[in-house]
Amino acid sequence: MDWYIVIILGLIGIALFALEVFIIPGLGITGVLAIISQGACIYMAYKYGNNVGHYTTLFILGADILMVIFGFRQIFSGRWSVKEKIDHKLINTDIHKVKVGDIGTAHTILRPFGKALFHNELIEVCSISDFIDQESPIKVIKIEDGKIWVSII
Repeated sequence: MDWYIVIILGLIGIALFALEVFIIPGLGITGVLAIISQGACIYMAYKYGNNVGHYTTLFILGADILMVIFGFRQIFSGRWSVKEKIDHKLINTDIHKVKVGDIGTAHTILRPFGKALFHNELIEVCSISDFIDQESPIKVIKIEDGKIWVSII
């Protein structure tokens, strides 16, 4: 009956190690549990003799090494990475619709970004202060780096 526990601990340890390598990188709780499970499996396997313990150790270490090799091959193969280059910038076309000194209304809560109503058009703005309530009167203070900076009146 104990050999079922050895097999189950080994499979759980290998599964947790795979989870650690492929899904949750870093030595977290899954890595620690994998080490504990695999160690307990190997320890219990030696109760059935040295040969069983050696074969169990080789099998678990071999499975772990293959997972690490396969994991690094997948990561560095480039199949999981974005290959497109970003060669353009986001241009805020709203900056041509307002000028410094224009008065409008905060359409949404500005924390600090949000939408404001100027000349019956919704425009994305950024408040100079941290927070401006919805429907508050606001004024354009400056237009810089494609951002429209506003403050409460």
